[in-house]
Amino acid sequence: MVEVIAYVALCVVTGLLAIHRRMGFGGAFIISLLVTPVPVLVILALTGPSHRHKEHWHHHWWQNRPGQDRH
Repeated sequence: MVEVIAYVALCVVTGLLAIHRRMGFGGAFIISLLVTPVPVLVILALTGPSHRHKEHWHHHWWQNRPGQDRH
């Protein structure tokens, strides 16, 4: 029983690490349940965040950059 809980917990961690990736939490969680979390973690380590997440981060940084006057 402890092994099952540990396996599902590792799958949840894998899903959380994939939130800003194209497959998202649900996709990574399901794939890691079906396969194992280790290959999914390797794939997540080799890939970057989704393009949409990069644009959002850049826009947020540009709006809140240091030295900007805030009136």
